[in-house]
Amino acid sequence: MPPAKIERSSRSHETFAITQFVNNGGDQQSVINSTRSSKDVIVKGEFVDYRSKAGITVHGGVTSDLTDCHIVATAPTSVIITILLEGKLVFGYDDLHFELDAIDAPQALIANLKTPATFHKRTQSGNNVKKINIMIKPEWFNQRLNLTSEDNMWDFLNTDKAHVRFEPNRDIIELLNDFLQIKNPQTLTEMLKFETNTLLVMSNAFEQVSSEIHSSLSSDQPFNFNGNISHLISYLESNLDQELSLEDIASYAAMSTSNLQRRFKHEVGYTVLGYVRYRRLARAKQALEQGYKTITEAAYDAGYQHPSNFTNAFKKQFGYSPSDSVAGQC
Repeated sequence: MPPAKIERSSRSHETFAITQFVNNGGDQQSVINSTRSSKDVIVKGEFVDYRSKAGITVHGGVTSDLTDCHIVATAPTSVIITILLEGKLVFGYDDLHFELDAIDAPQALIANLKTPATFHKRTQSGNNVKKINIMIKPEWFNQRLNLTSEDNMWDFLNTDKAHVRFEPNRDIIELLNDFLQIKNPQTLTEMLKFETNTLLVMSNAFEQVSSEIHSSLSSDQPFNFNGNISHLISYLESNLDQELSLEDIASYAAMSTSNLQRRFKHEVGYTVLGYVRYRRLARAKQALEQGYKTITEAAYDAGYQHPSNFTNAFKKQFGYSPSDSVAGQC
């Protein structure tokens, strides 16, 4: 099985987007660019979004890209299975870059992130996508597996950014079509079926790739999709828990503070420290939605000593209070 395609960008400048999910009512949802005053719609369609308390997240759907841009986010420590049934995906983690094209047959990739990574994805206007992502947290494996170094999965689960590309078999494809029919399970029966199908997809995927597990770190070449800014975003994402001053960030980027601010604002849509605040709030929002932290804990992790200040900043950023976000109520 060949490794995922590594591609160097021929574009010298492309627009970054930090996104926000919007439910339009009915079956249609959209992803908008939250850094632009016009709130341009980047992707629309019918989305799948399910988060299990056991540490598994399933998302994807049947969607259409409406514009060309780079989406930037943080991918948490996890094993991520990406299965593309239709369309094209151009995405990556930090310096790794992958291109999946399902024009001839469905394609899939399984990647292991032992540390949080900057996720980047390129949307292409007119690209219609049918896909499912399954994200599995380390705790899920730790609670269920007792692997030894002789197991095929040992090296994979212990190597950061290890990845394998594979073609999903018929069983996986049929299970994914069930995902897309249920979309977002509400009843107990739907949830049980959805989680059972998730485990079956994982089982089939791991069985397919277990004999081909390898780390491509030694052979893959770094991919740089927008010069210093992409590397700077990776640096910021890796240091969100640290005290970050504008001077220190400019020193890391080998730029003056004024040039850094101007270029970052132009390409990302935030000031540098504004981006850091946003990403800390976004992480807090995710933790609240998944029920992993209390509001006080989330406030402290986001750098706020007083929950009231956190609540004000949260509401200004997302349009609703942290209490509304608890357990995914929004």
